[in-house]
Amino acid sequence: MTMSNKVSIYYFCVFFVLFASCNRKTTKAIEKPTEVAVVPTNPTPPTTPKTTDDKTAYELISIRRTPCYGNCPVYEAKLMSNGKAYFNGTRGANYIGNHEATADAERLKDLWKNIEQVKFFDFANKYPIDEKHQIADLPSCFTFVNDGKQKKKIEDNYDAPANLQWIEHEIDTFFDQLDWKKVDN
Repeated sequence: MTMSNKVSIYYFCVFFVLFASCNRKTTKAIEKPTEVAVVPTNPTPPTTPKTTDDKTAYELISIRRTPCYGNCPVYEAKLMSNGKAYFNGTRGANYIGNHEATADAERLKDLWKNIEQVKFFDFANKYPIDEKHQIADLPSCFTFVNDGKQKKKIEDNYDAPANLQWIEHEIDTFFDQLDWKKVDN
């Protein structure tokens, strides 16, 4: 095999991996892992607004997806303790620009149960755990959860446990199903 054939095969493989990993909109739905045990923990975090004051509201849950060299959606969504949600989509997202919505307390309660079930606070802070295995060309997903007692932010580049990937999907679904209204700036 000539050197040019080896180079061609190498570039084909790199292109295939990048193309296949970047198109997250067409990936099949992630199913809830079967090994997740339903174990109630300490009191459930706030599922209804503690305050309606925007100035004292704090971030409960957020998810941010970064760009890749393909068609990866790029956005950030946040849910505040007052029940208000904010979305900023910049590329390939369902909503482009700044949007606001109000969260439904029952749906939020279900999301909190799922966060507790996967034991979100027990995950590592970063995947892959060994930084030298991170792939810069792939998008990352940053997930943040604040239950009022503890806060955790996780960076998922790839190779995350199935339970983390599932809860990322559930958080995305929670935000996707809100009634977003476009806002200026």
